Amino acid sequence: MKKLYTTIVFILSFFVSQATNYYLSSTGSDTANGTSQAQPWRTISKLDSVTFAAGDSVFFKRGNKFRGTVTVHQSGTASAPIVFSAYGIGSKPIITGAVPLTNWTSSGNLYQDTVVQRARNFFVNNNEMPLARFPNSGFLSLDSSLGTGGLLDSALTQPAGYWDSCRICVRTTQWSWEKTGITNYTQGQLTFSTPTQLAAISHYGYFLYNKFSELDTAFEWFQDTTQHLLYYMPPTGQDPNLQVCEATVFGSGIHLFSNVSHIIIYNLTFDKQFEAGVKMEDSSCSYNAIVRCGFTGQYDYGVEVKGKYNLISNCTFRDVDGHGVDVSSGGNAEIHHNSFRKIGQYRNSGIGGQTNLSAIAINFADSCYIHHNSIDSTGYCGISADGANHLVERNVIAHAMMLLNDGAPLKSFGIASHHIIFRNNFISSSNGNTAGTFNATFRTPGIYFDFDVNNSIIQNNTIYNQRPKGIFLNGGNNNNIISGNVVYGTSLLIDMNGASLSNPIHDDVISRNVFFALDTGSVIIRQTDQAGTFTFGEIDSNYYFNPYNATKIALRFLGTTPTYYTLPAWQLQSGNDVATKESFVQWILPTNNSQLFMNISDTVATINLGATEFLDLDSNMVCGSISLDPFTSKILVNTQVSCAVTVKEITDPNDFAVYPNPFNSELIIKNPGVKTGQVLTVFDVFGKEITSMIATTETFKLQTTEWKDGVYFLRMGTKTKKIVKM
Repeated sequence: MKKLYTTIVFILSFFVSQATNYYLSSTGSDTANGTSQAQPWRTISKLDSVTFAAGDSVFFKRGNKFRGTVTVHQSGTASAPIVFSAYGIGSKPIITGAVPLTNWTSSGNLYQDTVVQRARNFFVNNNEMPLARFPNSGFLSLDSSLGTGGLLDSALTQPAGYWDSCRICVRTTQWSWEKTGITNYTQGQLTFSTPTQLAAISHYGYFLYNKFSELDTAFEWFQDTTQHLLYYMPPTGQDPNLQVCEATVFGSGIHLFSNVSHIIIYNLTFDKQFEAGVKMEDSSCSYNAIVRCGFTGQYDYGVEVKGKYNLISNCTFRDVDGHGVDVSSGGNAEIHHNSFRKIGQYRNSGIGGQTNLSAIAINFADSCYIHHNSIDSTGYCGISADGANHLVERNVIAHAMMLLNDGAPLKSFGIASHHIIFRNNFISSSNGNTAGTFNATFRTPGIYFDFDVNNSIIQNNTIYNQRPKGIFLNGGNNNNIISGNVVYGTSLLIDMNGASLSNPIHDDVISRNVFFALDTGSVIIRQTDQAGTFTFGEIDSNYYFNPYNATKIALRFLGTTPTYYTLPAWQLQSGNDVATKESFVQWILPTNNSQLFMNISDTVATINLGATEFLDLDSNMVCGSISLDPFTSKILVNTQVSCAVTVKEITDPNDFAVYPNPFNSELIIKNPGVKTGQVLTVFDVFGKEITSMIATTETFKLQTTEWKDGVYFLRMGTKTKKIVKM
């Protein structure tokens, strides 16, 4: 991929000898020769007559808009690719799949305009408008399904045939909204024209749409394909003739047909296509690059990738209804440094079915490298990486799972998903949406290895502000490594679902992770196992911090029976986590003296801590600054005292020991190296004596409930230790 990117830079800097350059401008003429900036063509259709040769280039004028589809049947070569790019100055040229609507006539609250082609989508001022639907908001609730072929709902009382030929969007599972047509309606029963992939569940939600008689709410639209009329109901007082109205009619912006390879698409914007901004026909399309392009308003995909060794780099994806980037029928794609915003925001848009509404979807392709992407606001997953040998690293994902709940910002599924690495990603604020479900129980995790993922790694990721769940390993997971991750502030920090007796989790390794709860009801680790063996693998050397409730470190379900454990009880019962550490602080909400420091960059970051003293999770004092490696994080505990306090402190391990430190209501002093009868004195940072006593036993306790939070010094004889109450 580095070689391919170097080729892009070279080709765009120098013209290939004996190659032809073609130019298009909205002020050009289709009778011009089209091979110079002085005589550009006007329309995309002129390119249909061109037989491209290796090294040819097509340049669209900046600041111009071009309607239609560029079809490419010829390939370039590694040294002389065919290039589609921009010339001139100004904003990137736009290849749009929409036509303007400028001749609206009104009839009451409705306006109509002529659209000869089928309109797949409709926009006003670049905002997508909803098809006429029932109900206008919210959902109906089905009584029961007729398998995948229909549903029953006694609340449907319209006359027979009323819903024939309209569309339905139904929530069939916690991970899918599916859409299909209605071929027959009788009161209380809908028959689907095409089966859904899954049978809907009783009491799940659905809505009906694309029905002219339901066009009764502002912003809705409907097209009569027989009369070639598009109807629109604008807000009261708004004239669509004074707005920018466009209907999507073209499938793709640039369509690479079979066996097309070595194409470079650079510095173009693709807008409002119904299939894809850039579409690759099949698995024979390889070694193509899409760089610094923009994608907005596509109905199915921003980019549909098929074939091998394709590159999508430094592009922006906005308001794409299905997938931002979809990879299938190949692999070895590299997707990096792209920005995705508001992907999959409509339940009844996109491709429908079980895989829809994600920013990046790898559909059982292999060996993809996905890195440095920024993803914010997706209907389903941020990155869904199914298949083998993927490396997914240094991505930032927020606000995924806005329309569904069974999925994750970062997810892989199935036995065919193996040797995958998720590392150094940042994930937050993706809590899932159960609207349209009934008694839904699935809690959305930050990272999800779904059934049977194997021989894979989840490493050094940071999950924060993710309320339901941190990391979830579903049934059949095996031989995976979960290591070095920071999970901060979820209700269930790591969950292992043993699932069926025939397909248990086994041989996973969970080590050196930091799990830090921020709620009294949080559980650090949960295991479910129908067999009761709980032989999930090796679990050790983690940090299990729940400063608010040390009784809920672990939870096991044998069948439906829950058992909670403290860390010592968990260590004894499970044999796991012998070297795992629990919280050395105890707080009462809303107190939270922990702080998450993050470095979301590719360079080592030095973070200034100011004059405040912090403690790491091993109770070591940290003052001044910390260094964080690229795309890593660290949790510190703020002591709320200054690092400037200086008192000579003896740290010889043979001297007396004080624990816990920091402490809350009680201190334990162990005094093996000093004779009893020694005077123990505690004083504050100003030297004021707090308490004094004589040590009469080797181990004794101090009750500290009445002490104020802060730093103290405990002196025994000539030896002094610093202690912190929190």
